[in-house]
Amino acid sequence: MPLIKIVPSLKKEKLALRLGQKRAGRMSYSSRQKIKKLNRRLEEILKPSLYFRSVPLHRVGKSYTELEDGTRFQSVKLSRTLKGCEEVVCFAATIGETVETEISRLIEQNNLSEAYILDTMGSILAENMAESFWQRMSSQYKREGRGVSIRFSPGYCDWSICEQEKLFRYIDTQKIPVTLTDSFLMSLRKSVSGVFGISHPHCAQDVSSYNPCDECRKVDCTEKRKRVA
Repeated sequence: MPLIKIVPSLKKEKLALRLGQKRAGRMSYSSRQKIKKLNRRLEEILKPSLYFRSVPLHRVGKSYTELEDGTRFQSVKLSRTLKGCEEVVCFAATIGETVETEISRLIEQNNLSEAYILDTMGSILAENMAESFWQRMSSQYKREGRGVSIRFSPGYCDWSICEQEKLFRYIDTQKIPVTLTDSFLMSLRKSVSGVFGISHPHCAQDVSSYNPCDECRKVDCTEKRKRVA
């Protein structure tokens, strides 16, 4: 199955929020200089890769989603997300191990501020990579008259992180250097996995209309996603 390369970009405003600032322009001169330096370093060491596989969807129940081979993902909100879909795209994306190596090097040198900023930048880049992949695939499928659901990852909402093991049955770890720990977290750390659904061609049901973030009452979440267009 496909192994593709997507070079992610860093969203400065999102980085500012993660670093505790409302706007990028409010960051200190020192922080801006460190970010510039680390951006140049990232250009040298970033090694992004993404693997995905499309799997036919057999049944969507109230609290589970069953794939063609009988694998069930247990989540009420995931089921609502995938209702009306005929297949599921399973994916894993990573920005590579060299970023983690560089973070460790900075920590060993007691350069904790740069290590923290680089760690934050790496997390944003990994998420941006997954979003860029979703947007690319969404555009492709919509040209075919098919609907695309929102992305959903183990650990989101009511989908347990333990279900990561089920998702990774569809990820070829020989092609992408991402594996699971005993606690179902990904190694490499700067990685994102997930699924999204694809509807039948010209399906009357709008599978993109459901967004679990609309039901969440948390008001200070920096990761809240807008409704899919």
